[in-house]
Amino acid sequence: MTPVETKVAGEIAHRFAAITGFPPVLYGNSANTVLVLPDNPYVVARDLALNREHDGPVVVTEPYFMNQPETLARLLAGDYDGERLVAGKLRPSIFHEYARCVAEGLVAAYSRSK
Repeated sequence: MTPVETKVAGEIAHRFAAITGFPPVLYGNSANTVLVLPDNPYVVARDLALNREHDGPVVVTEPYFMNQPETLARLLAGDYDGERLVAGKLRPSIFHEYARCVAEGLVAAYSRSK
């Protein structure tokens, strides 16, 4: 990962971790993955075709998994404004939440680079 990708991925991961509360998927170091930030287990470099097909920087996020009942319920609720009771909790649309986390991570990474 380039320094730009690392910085942006770290900031975006920080937002998703704070909002979702989900633990990191512990890929660890292997032939296909490398832990990039020693203090942030959410950020790993993976050998994905997408990264090779596009001139960088490239950051791939996987903050939700469909096999989580909460995530499936939120996806099935569709997009909406404000908050709704979904999976037992008032929540914004998963799509709004996703976009906000990415946007806030980009802004934070840019702000820290000045």
